[in-house]
Amino acid sequence: MKCTSIEVAHAQDYVPSGSHVLDPDGTVGQGPQNAGIPRYELGMQFDLGYWNSVDPGLAAGVRFHYNFNGHVALDSELTSRRQDLQVNGLLGLRAGQRVGNSGLFVLGRAGFLHYGGANGFSYLSRNTVPAFDVGLTMEHYSNPMVLRFELGELIVPYGNAIVLPPPPPAVVFPPGPPTRLGTRVTTKVGLGVAFRF
Repeated sequence: MKCTSIEVAHAQDYVPSGSHVLDPDGTVGQGPQNAGIPRYELGMQFDLGYWNSVDPGLAAGVRFHYNFNGHVALDSELTSRRQDLQVNGLLGLRAGQRVGNSGLFVLGRAGFLHYGGANGFSYLSRNTVPAFDVGLTMEHYSNPMVLRFELGELIVPYGNAIVLPPPPPAVVFPPGPPTRLGTRVTTKVGLGVAFRF
């Protein structure tokens, strides 16, 4: 039986949304662009850098993402360092493009750095300071895992805070006067692995 052009047009109206259909050029069309992107990402994060030009070290912790779509996500991180009992928290947005099994994003986050105390000794004269983070993130996807490499700048306005001398019996030579830290900017390299779900 021969179908008229009107019948064909009506049949196309009933193709389910998100189905694979033949486009006019004969190729297979896909469903919604972001249908296959998991909403959540949770994993481990490791950050290495000359920390704000104050003290070098490695920070480790957890990272959580919520993907609004294939291009924009909520980006959060909570890490800590043993040597100065530092806890870092950052929250912000990242935006970019995914191509195949890879993605490239720019990010901007704000948060805090908190320096704890051990045996009654504090590392800084001010325990908690604000922090800002900008950078690039490169990702490789192998479902359900994602491997992440990050290069960025951490900006910390310490203000009038100073590094306190170590407690006895440590000896600092030469002692010198305490120096106001001001605003410090340091390069940060990050590596992470996460599960997407």
